[in-house]
Amino acid sequence: DKDALLPAVAAEGLRTLATWMRDATAAHTGDSPRRLQALGVAYVKFAAAHTAHFRVMFTAVAKDMDAYPALAEASDAVFALLLDAITQGQRDGSVRLGNPKELALAAWSIVHGLAELVVGGQVPRLWLDAGKSGALAERITGWLGAGITLPPARAS
Repeated sequence: DKDALLPAVAAEGLRTLATWMRDATAAHTGDSPRRLQALGVAYVKFAAAHTAHFRVMFTAVAKDMDAYPALAEASDAVFALLLDAITQGQRDGSVRLGNPKELALAAWSIVHGLAELVVGGQVPRLWLDAGKSGALAERITGWLGAGITLPPARAS
């Protein structure tokens, strides 16, 4: 029935999103700021490419994750990718100290907001010509990185 179908579709979408995010960061394992940016860009590009899936992934069914263990597991796996990138950045000194879950939530909020605007057609053509969600996401996540990552140390 619909009550079981939507969470299953949402879980499938989250698993696919996780794959997109892992693939996008594979080349950036040693560069935490770039890894964080790649995660955000992959998120927005996925949303733009799979709008129906994206919408189902973040519907009201997500409010009761405990009732849908597969959905909760898939959602946790996506968040873990972001959390891992932030904690790695904190370890290597490129991401500011603080509660990594809160920093991850801040990053997710910005990227998810952009994805929602793209999916909803709210981004003016001036910024988003057909197929250019990735370029816009690169710029926006670059600004995000300026907020949570630390500038490189200057040589004395």
